Amino acid sequence: MPVTQVQNMQQKFNTAIEFSRRRCFHMLWILINILVFLKTYQYYSTEDEYFYLRLILGKGLGIARGSAAVIMINCFLVLLPVCQTLNLLVHKMVSRFLRYIVIHWFNNLEKIHITAAGTIFISSVIHSSAHILNANNFSKHYHSQYPDLNWAVYKNQSTALLILTSVVGITGLAMLLILIMMLLLSQKAIRNVDHEVFGNSHLTLFLIFFILYVIHPTSRVLKKQVNVPRHQPGCEEPSRDMEVSFDSNFLQNNSYIPVSPICQTKPIFHHMDQVHLYLTCQRQLDRFTLEIYLTQETATNLNNFPEKMDFLFERIKFGRPIWHDLLNEWKIYYERGTLPVYICGPKLMEKQVKQVCRDLQRQPYGSKLRCISETFA
Repeated sequence: MPVTQVQNMQQKFNTAIEFSRRRCFHMLWILINILVFLKTYQYYSTEDEYFYLRLILGKGLGIARGSAAVIMINCFLVLLPVCQTLNLLVHKMVSRFLRYIVIHWFNNLEKIHITAAGTIFISSVIHSSAHILNANNFSKHYHSQYPDLNWAVYKNQSTALLILTSVVGITGLAMLLILIMMLLLSQKAIRNVDHEVFGNSHLTLFLIFFILYVIHPTSRVLKKQVNVPRHQPGCEEPSRDMEVSFDSNFLQNNSYIPVSPICQTKPIFHHMDQVHLYLTCQRQLDRFTLEIYLTQETATNLNNFPEKMDFLFERIKFGRPIWHDLLNEWKIYYERGTLPVYICGPKLMEKQVKQVCRDLQRQPYGSKLRCISETFA
């Protein structure tokens, strides 16, 4: 192999090593921030105390809190390079034992400051975007059963109104504007023209930013359930979405409404109890709802219900179901798409349900109801 080719290969290898060494700091920084984000995101996506809030906000909750954690850590780190007293103290205490690390720290103070500042800006954009999405979801998915949990006052409230009339919205927008101003005033062209303007504006804007940062979370827009030990989330206000496999042609892993008369035999109720127990253990009780209508209020009917099944007794209603009210409620709950309605029962009941579905189809709101007759051999 020619000497020139060997030298070229060695030069490329040395260049790659030098590039990796210079970028090692940034790669490590990115990795740490990603881990902080994912850890926080996982917490808010799985903890029971945020169960009901997740029903309203979805993934926006975890994204907002994950980016907030990254901002908090970098707001601390961005100050370290400019704290002269702290740096002198570190130099006196550590330089004798970790001389190389101290030298590396002081040689990279500017890089650390700029990297932390850039991370704060990027995370703030993500955080603000997530909260705009959350404000929209608070309005769009407003539910009268959770008045204390909702940021919105009523359904379909203006997202802009929510943001511009709240402490968290105003302070959030103000902080984002301050970060943009600090970024613009930190450009090299401005620093070279008048470094004093850069320094004074930087300090003043950061002090304002810090004050707003302290005020920002005081409105407590994102609330949590505080009685989790006494009340398991999902047991009180379940949604109408079911993902349990039954011995029928019901679609799995989709939203649908099964309508069927049930023979009052204890095995049937024990089967329901097993479904209820399974969903409870899987913490998916919010994905199942059950309504039982007794057409005759007699002691015989009630005696057929097994003992120690309180969840069944809590769902008993006497009289015949008002199909229009029930189906209309589900039609509104699922705002778009197609919602299958599976019917298994007498021809008269099937005819009534299909007629109600056709009447509701004429309404411009909600999902589309599609009736499907279930037959069993």
